[in-house]
Amino acid sequence: MKMKAKQATIPGTDDSRVLDTANRERLFSLFQRAGRLGSWRIDTDTLRWQPMRRMDPDSLSDSADDGFDFAAMAEVFGPHQATHIREGLERLIATGAPFRCQADVVASDNSTARFEIEAEAERGPDGTVASIFAITRDITDGARVTSQPDEHTRLLEQAQRIGRIGHWWLELPGHTLTWSDVLFDITGVPRGTLEWQKNFLDLIVADQRDKIADVCERAIRNREGFQFQADIERQDRRAMVVQVIARPRFDDHGSLTGYFGTTQDVTRQAFTERERKSSDLRLQAVFDALDKAGVGIGVQHADGRIRSARPALLKIAGLGSEDRVLGKQWSELQGADGTDIRTHFGPVLREIQKGDRESVNFENVRWVRPDGSEAIVLIRLAPLPSGERAMIVLDQTSESRARSEIEAREYRTRAILDAIDSAGIGYCIEDMEGRIYDVSPVLRQMLELTAGEELLSRRLRDLIAMPDHIAQQVDRETRSGAHGREQPLVLPEFSLSLPSGRTLRVHARSTPLPGVGRLILAIDQTDRWQMEQQQIEIDRHLQEVQKMEAIGQLAGGVAHEINNMLHPIRTFARAASTMDDAERRAHYLSRIMDCADKASKIVRETLSFARGDQGGVKVLSLNDLLSGVVSFSRDLQMSGIELEVDLPPGHLRASVNETEFTQVLLNLLHNAADAMAGEGIIRLALASRTVSVQQVVGLPAGTYACISVIDNGPGMPPDIEDRAFEPFFTTKEPGKGTGLGLSVVYGIIKRWGGVIDLHSTPGKGVTAEILLPLA
Repeated sequence: MKMKAKQATIPGTDDSRVLDTANRERLFSLFQRAGRLGSWRIDTDTLRWQPMRRMDPDSLSDSADDGFDFAAMAEVFGPHQATHIREGLERLIATGAPFRCQADVVASDNSTARFEIEAEAERGPDGTVASIFAITRDITDGARVTSQPDEHTRLLEQAQRIGRIGHWWLELPGHTLTWSDVLFDITGVPRGTLEWQKNFLDLIVADQRDKIADVCERAIRNREGFQFQADIERQDRRAMVVQVIARPRFDDHGSLTGYFGTTQDVTRQAFTERERKSSDLRLQAVFDALDKAGVGIGVQHADGRIRSARPALLKIAGLGSEDRVLGKQWSELQGADGTDIRTHFGPVLREIQKGDRESVNFENVRWVRPDGSEAIVLIRLAPLPSGERAMIVLDQTSESRARSEIEAREYRTRAILDAIDSAGIGYCIEDMEGRIYDVSPVLRQMLELTAGEELLSRRLRDLIAMPDHIAQQVDRETRSGAHGREQPLVLPEFSLSLPSGRTLRVHARSTPLPGVGRLILAIDQTDRWQMEQQQIEIDRHLQEVQKMEAIGQLAGGVAHEINNMLHPIRTFARAASTMDDAERRAHYLSRIMDCADKASKIVRETLSFARGDQGGVKVLSLNDLLSGVVSFSRDLQMSGIELEVDLPPGHLRASVNETEFTQVLLNLLHNAADAMAGEGIIRLALASRTVSVQQVVGLPAGTYACISVIDNGPGMPPDIEDRAFEPFFTTKEPGKGTGLGLSVVYGIIKRWGGVIDLHSTPGKGVTAEILLPLA
């Protein structure tokens, strides 16, 4: 911040102008003569000085001199003093406040005279300042007397320089500020008179300036002293801190004339204090953080008496305020049954006191609080340079409990693993990278690994030859685990070839152990598998016998299915032979061809069923398919059977095989007609149904087409209903059915992704319900 006195423009002045020596001597002589006691009238526009009357011992006559302009005065007084005088006169013109100052006049022979100038306003009729009346007084002799400092003054100035303290005078009401030379040196401001608001306050840093200005203005209003400490910035950009103290001065009438004050450079002290406070704050923040972290800190005298204790330490010890513990021994503050600190720590403390040990840790110290609660703590003692001891206490109760819990858990885990091993189940624990961490004796024996063979840090899959599909599944799970997506893994039963040549049939599963790795369990299923293989062979022979027994029934059943087609063929043939209407006869003949084609398809699809082949499916309208089945059934003219149809207005579509769909529906309709002994009502319905989760076994939640075939026949008992879909199961007489009808229907519906179910109440008929996914 650049600090300098205000520079004014002097009317009619050219800075480069130099008065000749004769003219300069004339002005000096004029001012010196008038200065003994002279009066002047100063023009407010040009600031020209016109002498009115001079009074001196030699002459009492009026002066005939024409005076001089302000430019000439500036040459006599010098620019700096002239600027100060001009600013004072301008202030007088603006405010009417009297102006008073002292100025030095330098003659051509370099002699100096000091004059005191007093100026007051002369007002016109309108109240404005019309001119300025000024009096000059020569005070050179008095100034010389007061200007010679005595020894005490010199010592005072020297002391001020050493102590870097300067004094100043603030004259009121003009706020003219006069500094001592030392103060100029301290602040680095050029010597001269300063304007209070424009210069001194500008030295203060911006964020403090307004507050300090308020302090000063309030003190002036209240006519009282003030003091403050402020950061200032010198013109050379150096930062400083000054202490300002000011006291008011009053005249004989009690009017406030100004302030006398001192300004001292306290930069070093202030910065040191600030650094100390900052260090204290940092240290306090560290202690507060340690308190929040639960780290107890205290200081003991050399004899063990407590000197200080932080809040965290008091909390751990279960004590109240610090006042309760100061001057006491820790052993006096512990409840009953705690660790005997005096006896337990005594020898070590004596070693620390002697300097034989620098610090010591006491772990698992059982501290009993005054309320009876317990804490397991770690205590660390360390000597301090003052001969005292620092005590650091950590509450390890939670950690101690956690360790005990871990030990108990490890004991339980080992007991469980031993029980698994005793049950003949082999186990292996792998780390996060798949290396063996632990392996049970049963697994060693199962895999024919020698007891002395080192397995730790090896990989299980490197020890056994897994089948390819099992190895791939294990690799996929290992990669998933590496990305944090570990899941339990159940491997399908597989066979291993052992070094002895024996085949091991094993069932294995893997379970993730968070933070550890995986637990692999293996069960030897060789005996069960061999028994199952023997049973499969026995069952195969039994099935061959049953097949031979069923061949006769199968032949009759196939004949029955073909007969179902031959019956309408004969019916349509008889009708066509007696029909004169050619168009009607052609219709019957086309029905005969349809029946023949269906019979052929039945034979092909029966073979397909026996071979396990699947027919092609495509998305078809179930409304159209059901309409075709109904039309075909009505052409058969089932005597005594009434067929009711309920189809929705909109088309429901599903992925089906058209021939198989007709076969399924005709089979269900014929079964219903047979059950009613040729008399009753069959209702065929199609609707949309929403299935929720787990509402129907085998079906996911969604919207399905529901096809219902409902008869009002005698129904079927529960034991028959439970076996209705079993292959070769039939309630018909020998030769009238193979028992393959509903089993074929079941297989077809299953292949389409649907389900079929029977609901029957004896005496109230049977409902066959098919659910197919909508396309």
